[in-house]
Amino acid sequence: MIGLDTFQSVIRSNLRINEKTQVYLIGEAYTGNGIVRSCQQEGTGFLLTIAMNVEASLSELRPERDPGVLAVEDFLTEEEEAKILESLL
Repeated sequence: MIGLDTFQSVIRSNLRINEKTQVYLIGEAYTGNGIVRSCQQEGTGFLLTIAMNVEASLSELRPERDPGVLAVEDFLTEEEEAKILESLL
């Protein structure tokens, strides 16, 4: 984790995650959820800016602490699935 305030966090990730993707930061004593607002390449990784849910309990989530797990809630739309299937034919 690089930075955190009440409304957003910035973390490093090895994965490129699309904007508007629902994500969760899960640690030993906290869980926060949010939406990816930006994903910028930095070297071989990415910097993710995540707009955090204001209702999330972030009192234990500080920049000096490892966020633990970054979980991504992602699924394919029917259009994306159709494109993938077409490319396989």
